[in-house]
Amino acid sequence: DPTFAGAWNNKGTAFAELGDFDKAINYYERAIEIDPTCASAWNNKGLAFSELGDFDKKIKCYEKAIEIDPTCADAYGNLGVVFIHLHKFNEALFKFRKAREQFIKRDSDLFVNDIEKLNKYELWTKNILELMNQLEPLDTQ
Repeated sequence: DPTFAGAWNNKGTAFAELGDFDKAINYYERAIEIDPTCASAWNNKGLAFSELGDFDKKIKCYEKAIEIDPTCADAYGNLGVVFIHLHKFNEALFKFRKAREQFIKRDSDLFVNDIEKLNKYELWTKNILELMNQLEPLDTQ
């Protein structure tokens, strides 16, 4: 059905899996044209922009997914990863916690592995923050 956003979203994911991120983005955009409230398409579009190295666009996509669906755990987790790359560790930790909260709210065994991954991210972020606190400030003079 050409008017079913989910089909276009899935087609985008197939092209992303093949490494054709530009084509994937085109299909995600088609899904969003059909259904602007398709949080999954916004999140997937962010993942494709991530592969292309476009931080600004991927952040906007993840934030849009969360605006549409505040329970979109994947978008929170993906934003957490972005913030780690930007060295914004406190913000990353906050996003990982939000993602974990959403996974827990779903109360499903299907998400046990994802919760374990998020717990590892949180531990990793805490360790990075501890190491950063041990570093002496750089002398810029």
